[in-house]
Amino acid sequence: MVEGSPEYIAAQMGALALHAKEVERNDYHLRLPAWQIDNVRRGAEIVGGQGAQAPRFAFATLYNAVKFRNAKWRQAFARKFLSLSEKPAVF
Repeated sequence: MVEGSPEYIAAQMGALALHAKEVERNDYHLRLPAWQIDNVRRGAEIVGGQGAQAPRFAFATLYNAVKFRNAKWRQAFARKFLSLSEKPAVF
């Protein structure tokens, strides 16, 4: 789970709003904040495990990075909450 800043979400909404024909078909720019807020709620248990405390993020995106090694799919990273104040580890 990667935290998103309110400024970043606002920039995404602004960019989406410029795609007039796409927004006419589906109002992504209106759903984006709710989706990112819901990611924090759902992601607490998906990333942290059942009953885990939700991080103090307002917005987040969930990623499931996997790698193929020795004929098997494996998690690429340990599951964690990555806040804006942290630097991601080098892969």
